[in-house]
Amino acid sequence: MDKDRQKKLIIILGIVLFGLIASGAAVSYTSKPSFCTSCHEVAPSVAGWEQGTHANVDCLKCHAEPGVMGKVKIKLGGLHEVKVHLTENRTNWDIKGYVPNERCLTCHEAKMDSYDKFIKPIHDKAIKGEEGFNCGQCHRSTIHGEKEYKDERLEATKS
Repeated sequence: MDKDRQKKLIIILGIVLFGLIASGAAVSYTSKPSFCTSCHEVAPSVAGWEQGTHANVDCLKCHAEPGVMGKVKIKLGGLHEVKVHLTENRTNWDIKGYVPNERCLTCHEAKMDSYDKFIKPIHDKAIKGEEGFNCGQCHRSTIHGEKEYKDERLEATKS
């Protein structure tokens, strides 16, 4: 291989390596709550999360599917949020991120058997997804410090 070709190859490999390192750093930086709160739209959720019981849990642990593809999906969704932030005039827009029950259960499933006779049937329905129950409906305030969701179906189970 001649010297010019070798130089070009080294330059191309250097650019690719730099791109990979920069991408990894960007993914890491944009995965932190401090980056998320830089947009006013999610500031209320981040402020609540900082006061909630999950303040030591990384946002992506709950809001992204596990694995590399989960991170890729959430990052692509984040690009939409950037577009909205830059092109639409919204104020106090609190993005409500859906968290499926399965993600809550990765940490909390072991506690289910210890619940008393009133609480266990409700949680069993939520875990199975019956009647549209979702963990976040009742427990959002423990995570994001906001007013708890009330559902008449829950009240009916108390009688």
